Amino acid sequence: MDKRVGKNNQSVLNLRDLLRDITTSPDKYLEQTLVIQALNSQGTLAKICDESKGIFPSSINTQKRIAENIIEGGYQALDQLRINALLAVEKKKYANKQPDKETKAGLLLTLKQLESEKQSLRNDLLLLTLAFEKSLRQGARYAYHADTSIQALCKKEQRELLDILSLRKHTLNTNVVKLRED
Repeated sequence: MDKRVGKNNQSVLNLRDLLRDITTSPDKYLEQTLVIQALNSQGTLAKICDESKGIFPSSINTQKRIAENIIEGGYQALDQLRINALLAVEKKKYANKQPDKETKAGLLLTLKQLESEKQSLRNDLLLLTLAFEKSLRQGARYAYHADTSIQALCKKEQRELLDILSLRKHTLNTNVVKLRED
């Protein structure tokens, strides 16, 4: 293997480890403004340099190509680690600050916290809904290979579950095809 390629591969792995460490121990990085600024965008993260940790700057395309080859989940996993690290640092930074609801800044901080929590809950709901719909598709696929009474029972029970799910007040915007044939 080319020495440069090996160095770049190791750099991306070290960057992944750094992002994991930031996510689990954000308090260690609160004072490292360069690292925190690098978490704000993919391009800035690619340019980060910390020779003591074996992390060297590269182009974002190089980082994406390497991540696709050596990290499980590819670049998307690395980018999710970046986002998680940024959220962990921000949460730690604002954890000790109680917003003053009498000032505009305090209200904005409260609003930002509530919006962040709302988005997190929506993401969780989306993942649960997708998992639920996938399990329904798998159940229908398994029932397809069974006798007709099992197929009828599966269809009836899945319709009941879908009826319960249809009681949601807000629809989730996804590109997932609906199971129900109305």
